[in-house]
Amino acid sequence: MDKETMVDKLKNLIKQIERQKGPISLFMLWKDVQDISKWSVVISAPWLDNMGQREAVDYWIKHLQLTLNNTELTEIIRVSVIKTTDNFVTFLTRALNITDGAVRFTRSQVGNYYINDAIIFEAKGLLTSNTPFVSRSRNPIINRTINPNLNRTINPNLNRTINPNLNRTINPNLNRTINPNLNRTINPNLNRTINPNLNR
Repeated sequence: MDKETMVDKLKNLIKQIERQKGPISLFMLWKDVQDISKWSVVISAPWLDNMGQREAVDYWIKHLQLTLNNTELTEIIRVSVIKTTDNFVTFLTRALNITDGAVRFTRSQVGNYYINDAIIFEAKGLLTSNTPFVSRSRNPIINRTINPNLNRTINPNLNRTINPNLNRTINPNLNRTINPNLNRTINPNLNRTINPNLNR
């Protein structure tokens, strides 16, 4: 599958549907941990809330079939339409401010939700002054600079320089120079020169 081509087709489809029907709150491709080979399409929109579940799913299946080729369609395992009031939808649309995009998340913890692999095209709600994380620069979920889970510089679990478990220089269990149990030069139990009991 040419993922760039598929992404472009889906972005154009979203624009077309929004012109015809109204705004889409959430549109994403999602891979579950249990099935990492194929995508689920997850969609939420206010105008979809007024449709029955079967009608809403059939609507999107029809348009996906008209938009994607057969090879691309085999990459999709299911289509899920979720109410805009669903906790997952309300959190993502407030925590993320993605419009006309294609932002990839892999092995990411977003609030209480773990995302194994996803491409998020739309994640937008009614933003107010009380809505958190509207700016990418202030959003630790998507800004590597201020997110220790993504930034090696400030995360000792990823940065060998400040993590003694990874850095031989500052870890006596790994560094023979500063560990007398490993260094014969400074360990009298191992060095015959400074231990008369060994030098006979």
